[in-house]
Amino acid sequence: CTGIAYLNYAKTIGKNHNINVMAGMQYDRRDYEITGTSATDIQSELGIINGNGVISIAEAKKNSYALLSYFGRLNYAYKDRYMFEFTLRHDGSMNFASNKRWGTFPGLSVGWRMSEEDFIKNNFSFINDLKLRASWGKLGNDRVDAFQYISTYNMQNGAILGEIPNINKGFVPGRVGNPDITWEKVDSKNIAVDGNFWNALLGFTVEYFYQNRTDILTPKQASIPYYTGLTLPDQNIGEVSNQGVELMLSHKNRINDINYFVSGNFTFTKNKIKFFDEAANTPEWQRRTGHSIDSWLMYKTDGIYQSWDEINSTPHMANAQPGDIKYLDIDDNGVINDNDRIRSKYGNVPQIVYGLNMGIEWKGLEFSMLWSGQARAEQM
Repeated sequence: CTGIAYLNYAKTIGKNHNINVMAGMQYDRRDYEITGTSATDIQSELGIINGNGVISIAEAKKNSYALLSYFGRLNYAYKDRYMFEFTLRHDGSMNFASNKRWGTFPGLSVGWRMSEEDFIKNNFSFINDLKLRASWGKLGNDRVDAFQYISTYNMQNGAILGEIPNINKGFVPGRVGNPDITWEKVDSKNIAVDGNFWNALLGFTVEYFYQNRTDILTPKQASIPYYTGLTLPDQNIGEVSNQGVELMLSHKNRINDINYFVSGNFTFTKNKIKFFDEAANTPEWQRRTGHSIDSWLMYKTDGIYQSWDEINSTPHMANAQPGDIKYLDIDDNGVINDNDRIRSKYGNVPQIVYGLNMGIEWKGLEFSMLWSGQARAEQM
């Protein structure tokens, strides 16, 4: 079930001050139950169990999710020139232990419509709208597997019990709980300029953004030697950053009965893993830390083998022959193996996306086209 309630208050003080306040709460609860059964020795056409037929419950699962949120927002504007907004959320999720359940996430944004200033109006009449804006905020993510803070036990065959030993079902340790898991957090910042000049003959937006995700729930497994036999629970240890710029230019005009427009956009974004648990003996050229989250390992090539002499004089894959791809021995140990794979420079998500949109209208007849492209991506 889901319920939401909020109050909103708006007031204009004099002619210049506009205030808007909102506060509310939301409750969301979902319960899931799955039961599976199995049957043996039945007559499938009639759905009747034979005398020796057996029906048993093969699977029974129950899960729950609940989120309670309190939130509020304050807006203030002075002469539609200076704008301020403050938001606050206080969320509690049952996916975390009671002492780690609640997270508080504030946000702040400000805007300055410079085109409303007298020094702009009096000296730059071609400026219709010019606004500077900036924001900062935090958000939380609780969309992780439920009840990871609780240790579990699994039932399986193999326990020898009773005065007359028989193999029976028994419990064995399952997942080790981590009572300290909590919200994943995103810290976001951006600054931008929006403009409209000469009555839409030129419009533009220039924006820079930066996001830093911390406390990402990931396994801390690679740095623990395999021979220890330990399986550790997930921990809030991951950290990833994402930053970039967005540009938009537009032009609109009317010539006699013809209306036309042209707009273009360009986006560059780059993400980087700032921390990821990795084994201490991982070669530097294979580490994920410092690279894109969607990068992968691949062999570096150096052309094509032209002759048997070239193959025999260099490290090569088994059964290599002339015409095969030549791979480089990155660790210089005379053997081509997994340690010679290097991490890709780009991932399969493009860092650059751009587009061009054009259209024309004449006496009710319209024509438009959209071009788009991408760059700085690699796909295997």
